[in-house]
Amino acid sequence: RQPGTIVAYHSACSMQHGQKITRQPKELLAKAGFVVREPREGHLCCGSAGTYNILQSEISAQLRDRKVRNIEATGAE
Repeated sequence: RQPGTIVAYHSACSMQHGQKITRQPKELLAKAGFVVREPREGHLCCGSAGTYNILQSEISAQLRDRKVRNIEATGAE
């Protein structure tokens, strides 16, 4: 890895909403030398929580695709 490697960080829903942990993971990545970019709509679900992707597969796939597009748009390696 090169110094300054660009990474995208998406907090798991349970971490950001349930545990209220948002700042620390990004700070750790930055301290390790990464350039951290947050995807747009980071607060939205990725569509894979628990059994949601099984019970609501169509909606889950739409959420997943939206999340992937937002992560790709960060330019992360």
